[in-house]
Amino acid sequence: MVNTGKPSSGCKLCKARRIKCDEVKPFCMKCKKAGRQCPGYTDPFEARIKDQTQATIKRFRKLRGEEAGGNDEPASSKNGKSPAGSSDKDEDSPRSSGRYIPAVTMALSPYGTSSSEDDDDDDDFFGLPPGISIALEDRASSYFASNFILVPDTLDVPRGRWFPFLPKFLGKANVPECLSSAYKSASLVAYGSHRSTRSARSALDAQRHYLRAVRAVNAALQDPERARDDSTLAAVLLLAFYESLTSDSIGAYINHMKGAAMMIQLRGDQGLRSPESVSMFDMTRNTVYAIHCMPSAPDMPEFSYLLRHVACKNSALAEMNFQASQIRHSIDRAFSSVKTKAQYAKRDPGRMAKILEALQLGRALEGRFRAFHDTSPPPGWQPTVADWVTTRTNDELDTCDSFTGPVYGFDEFGHAVVHLTTWTCHLMLTTSLMRCKAWLAYPDDYSQLSAGSADAEEYDEIAATAARRVSDVVSLLPYICSFTGKGTSTSRFPCGDGENESMKGATCQMILWPMFAAAGSDFCSARERRFLRARLRFFAEEVGLKQAKVFLDKSISSPSSDIEKDQGKGEGW
Repeated sequence: MVNTGKPSSGCKLCKARRIKCDEVKPFCMKCKKAGRQCPGYTDPFEARIKDQTQATIKRFRKLRGEEAGGNDEPASSKNGKSPAGSSDKDEDSPRSSGRYIPAVTMALSPYGTSSSEDDDDDDDFFGLPPGISIALEDRASSYFASNFILVPDTLDVPRGRWFPFLPKFLGKANVPECLSSAYKSASLVAYGSHRSTRSARSALDAQRHYLRAVRAVNAALQDPERARDDSTLAAVLLLAFYESLTSDSIGAYINHMKGAAMMIQLRGDQGLRSPESVSMFDMTRNTVYAIHCMPSAPDMPEFSYLLRHVACKNSALAEMNFQASQIRHSIDRAFSSVKTKAQYAKRDPGRMAKILEALQLGRALEGRFRAFHDTSPPPGWQPTVADWVTTRTNDELDTCDSFTGPVYGFDEFGHAVVHLTTWTCHLMLTTSLMRCKAWLAYPDDYSQLSAGSADAEEYDEIAATAARRVSDVVSLLPYICSFTGKGTSTSRFPCGDGENESMKGATCQMILWPMFAAAGSDFCSARERRFLRARLRFFAEEVGLKQAKVFLDKSISSPSSDIEKDQGKGEGW
C-alpha cells in the first residue's frame, strides 16, 4: 500500500541525504548552514500511487478535487493494458504541475538503505544530479585503487604499484569473468573491512563475487590455453589477497599462493614476455618467499622453481636474498623426514653433509650481509635518521606510531622496501645458522655453550646481529606507514592526500610479514615485541587486515620454534 505509516515531513534534500530535517519554513536551516539550496517541502497531494486499485485511484482523485463519479475505470484496464497516464514511462516523467521530480535511484545512493520513517516517502526525494550518487562497487574500486594499487610516489611521479598489472588487464574491452569477479571481491572486501567504511553489504557482495571467481578460475584451469592466460593468474593473486583480509587462518591464503606458483611454472618463459607478466612473477615470488622465511614455515616445493628462475637474478642484492632462502630450503629438506627426537639425534652421514654444507654457505653469506649492513656499507646505502624518539612508556607502546630511538627516513620509498626485504632476509639467515649449530651441538643446548669457546663467541655474534636487524625493522616501520613523528608524511601517494590518507593498505601488506618475523624473533626485546604486536593489532582492527590477527594469535618464535620443528615437534602453520 501507498503511504502506510507516517510519511516524513522534512524537506526533500534532507530526505535525499537521509538526515533529520529541522523543518523550518519556508526553507530548511540545515540546508542553508550547509551552503545548499533547499528545494522546499513535499506537497502532500503529490504522493505517487503504487497501489493501482480503483478504490485508491478514486480516493486520490477526490483529494485532488477531480471528479470521482461515473465510470472511472479506463477502458484499457479491461483488456489488460496499462491505464492511460499511468504507464511506466509517464510514471517517471515530471508531473504536469512541474513540482514533481523523480527520486534518486536507491541502488546508486551512497547512503544505503534505512528502516527509518523516511523510507515511507522515499519516492518524493528531491532529484539530485546522477554524478553525486556513486554505486558501492565504484566506491570500493576507487578505495582499492588508492590503497592497494597505487603506492607512494617520489616528486609527484608514481614509482611503482602494488598490483601494477591490473589497470591494463581491467582496461581491456572484454575482461574475463574470473578476473572481473576476483577484482570486485577484493575491492569490496577491502572497502568493507576498513574501520571507517565497514559494511555488511560489502562483505556479502564480496563473498558472492569471490564464489563466482573461484568457479570461473576452476573452469579456466580446465582449458590449457586459459590456464596460461595472464588474467587467470591475476585472478588467483586477487583471490589470495581476499583471503588475507577475511580468513581466520592462513591455510587458504597459502593454497592460493601455491596455486599461483604452480601456474607460473606451467607458463614457463612464455609467461614472462610482458612487463605485466614479469610483475606477477615478482609478486608471486616475493610473497611465497615471505611465507617460506617465516618461523616454522610450511613446506612449499613449488618455491624451488621460483628461486632457480633466471628472472630472480637481476641484482647482487637480490641474489644474496635468494641464496639465503635456498640455504633455508636445504635445511628444511635435511630435516623433512625427522619425526622424533631420536631421529633428530641420529648422525646420518647424508644429513651431516647437508648441514655442514649449509652452515659453510650460511657463514660466508652472513659475512657478506654483515659487511653490507654494518661494517662496510656501500655509499648511500645507510638510511638517514629522520627523527629520534627519546622515551616511551610501556603504556604508550600500545598506541604510539614509533618506538624509542631512531626513526629511519629515505629519499625514495623503493629504497625503504629494499632495506626492509634485505634486513628480514638477514634476520632469517641467522635463524638458519642457529638451526645448524643446534643440531651439531645436540643433545647440549646450543645457546648455553661454554663461555670463551669459539662456538659461544659465534653464537653471541649471531645473536647480536639478529637483534640489530629487529631494531632496524622497528625503526623503519614509521616511514613505511607514512609516519615521521613530526606530523608529516614522507611517503606520498599518487591517489589520496587527505589528513586520513597516510595509512595505506598496500604499505600494511608490505610490512606485515617482516613485522611478524621481527616480533617472533627470540632476540626481540620485550618492549620491541609489545610495540610490534600493538602495530599488528592496529592493522587487524583499524585497517581491516585479518591476516594480522592470525599472526597475533600465533605463539611462534624463531629460531626456537624452527628447532622444535626440526626435532619433529612444535607448532606449525
